[in-house]
Amino acid sequence: NNNNNNNSGNEQRNTPAAAAGSKKKPDRLIIGLIILLFVVGSIALGLLQYQHGEEVKKEKEKPRIFDDYFVGKFDGTIILQATESLEPGEFAISPSGKYRVGLTMEGGDLVLEEVVYDTPAITNHTITPMINDTAILNNETSIGNETTSTKGGDPDTTDSGNVLETVTNNIEEERTILETTTIWSAGIQGGAKVFLQTDGNLVIRNAAGASVWSTGTHQHSGATLIVDDGGRIGVRFMESLIWMQGVPQGIYQGPSSVDLAFPIRGAFYYAWYPQTWKVSSGARARFEPDLGYYVSGDPAVVDTHIDQLEYGKFDLGIISWFGPSTNLDIARITNLMDRTLELNANIKWTIYYEDEWKLDPNQLQLKADYEYIKKYFAWHPTYAH
Repeated sequence: NNNNNNNSGNEQRNTPAAAAGSKKKPDRLIIGLIILLFVVGSIALGLLQYQHGEEVKKEKEKPRIFDDYFVGKFDGTIILQATESLEPGEFAISPSGKYRVGLTMEGGDLVLEEVVYDTPAITNHTITPMINDTAILNNETSIGNETTSTKGGDPDTTDSGNVLETVTNNIEEERTILETTTIWSAGIQGGAKVFLQTDGNLVIRNAAGASVWSTGTHQHSGATLIVDDGGRIGVRFMESLIWMQGVPQGIYQGPSSVDLAFPIRGAFYYAWYPQTWKVSSGARARFEPDLGYYVSGDPAVVDTHIDQLEYGKFDLGIISWFGPSTNLDIARITNLMDRTLELNANIKWTIYYEDEWKLDPNQLQLKADYEYIKKYFAWHPTYAH
């Protein structure tokens, strides 16, 4: 019995120590696992950073796919600046004179026309009008509105050795218009003045001063109305078109890009701001984006969105579209695709036909709408297939 009691006492005395020893082992195991996970995580993070660096390096070395493509460069004649206007019968021409924009004398409609003349459009004359910013006043010959020096000796220097600045100017000869073809019209009657407001909105007003048509490009102070030699008329803000009509810069000749491979990661894209920052009640949207209540045509906003989509590894942007000439569609969608090329981004674009389900258009309307998409968008190198 004494031995049994002694054994029991030993067991009672040894039990807490054994429990403590067994407890230390799991603690060490957990600490070891944490250290192991930390090491593995650090290695994985390092590998991801390396991989990202390699991807960035490859992106920089990637051939620029747009080098042979006309990318959103809209250089032309400024027709109107803020507060300027045109009245019926007044037209402004593109740099070469191939296109003109104005209000028709009969009807007062705003039109973009292609013009055919009886003589070539432009003759080049080389002139030397300045010596050290001082106009030449002696021995001059007048050519049109320009002045050319006829002083003897080297035409590029004066007797005193001053270097003349040689300038080539375009002199428009007198020409007779043989034919005009309407490329685009606003489709209105009774316009008495087309006027570019200080907020960038192009407006046609009737004789009573009431607005009968506008581009809807307000909130773009400093915008100008321009026509180029490609047959496009547009309201330009900074370096981007916020409204555009006219001749597309490409022709659909089949799929313009390589087929996307499934699975495809896509995101819907809404290019309808600032027009829809207000909800049906008239109140401004409750949640403000990180970029603020932005304008969809703003080039800085477009570039940021494209960068974000690229960062998210998106293959496809799906643009909400409500039909021809809605939400400044030609300018905004073209701008998106042109900027995608300019940034050498991988994402492609397509259109979601919003009104097809609601309006249930007939076959003729569907055909016309899809021809419009093909004409203005589907030929573009960044349109998805």
